[in-house]
Amino acid sequence: MSTKTTHKGTSLIGSPTNLECPLSLIAYYWYKKFIGGTKLLKDGDKYYGTSNKTLTIKNFELTDEGFYRCEGFTTRGSYSMSHLIQLFVAVDGGWSTWNTWDACTSTCGTGQHRRRRYCNNPTPANGGSKCQGEDYEYRLCSPSLCPVDTGWSSWDSWGVCNVTCGTGQQSRRRYCNNSNSTMGGAYCQGEEYDFNSCVLSSCLDPEHQQSTNISIAVGTVSGVLLIIIVIILVVIYAKRRRYNSKKEPDYDIPDIRRVQPYIYEETHVNHAYQNDKQSAEVDVYSIENNRY
Repeated sequence: MSTKTTHKGTSLIGSPTNLECPLSLIAYYWYKKFIGGTKLLKDGDKYYGTSNKTLTIKNFELTDEGFYRCEGFTTRGSYSMSHLIQLFVAVDGGWSTWNTWDACTSTCGTGQHRRRRYCNNPTPANGGSKCQGEDYEYRLCSPSLCPVDTGWSSWDSWGVCNVTCGTGQQSRRRYCNNSNSTMGGAYCQGEEYDFNSCVLSSCLDPEHQQSTNISIAVGTVSGVLLIIIVIILVVIYAKRRRYNSKKEPDYDIPDIRRVQPYIYEETHVNHAYQNDKQSAEVDVYSIENNRY
């Protein structure tokens, strides 16, 4: 009897598998080798065509992997021949479960992390197809808030100059209140106040300034005195008018003795008015001379 192995075959689990015997025999016998011996295969639920050149395994399972032998007599009938076929299971790859997510690529803000799976459930074998799809999966992650630096507000308007004439200085201010420093953010950097020089009209020299101040003071005093004199004159005039209205002479009275007292009193008031007026004019003249 001649035995030889000529080829290998593969099959997928769950699929029907056909084994072809390359020999031309009068009758075919199919065997499967097991550890410690062989078994003659017969038609049934598992196998079909055990007496034909083609052996069909209806539902291939992992336990069907191994060595198969076809055997029989030649046409001459002188001796029998056999052929050994090694059948492998072609295993398609399958994915494992996903691993846990890796650490985020950023400590704050938005970052990315990934997880992985493996094509080992089962691992592709004997011509089986590889796993379809990606072995890595990515997604965005935000582990914590990033530090936020506090910022300056806009500058206030410039303040007034600190002098009334000549060159001085003015200032403006800003505030460190634009957001709050969180998660270790930095405080405002820089100055809170800003200063700038300011130039007003030129200042007068001390002598000129003093002379100007004296002139203003004298003018003010003169104006006040003049107002007082006017008030005095008005009062005197008012008294005179009131007095005249009360002491109007009765010219129908023939007795001169009754007229004389009135004339005397009027003459006395007129002299007093003239004296007061002359005194006021002297005072105004004296003040005007002192101004110069």
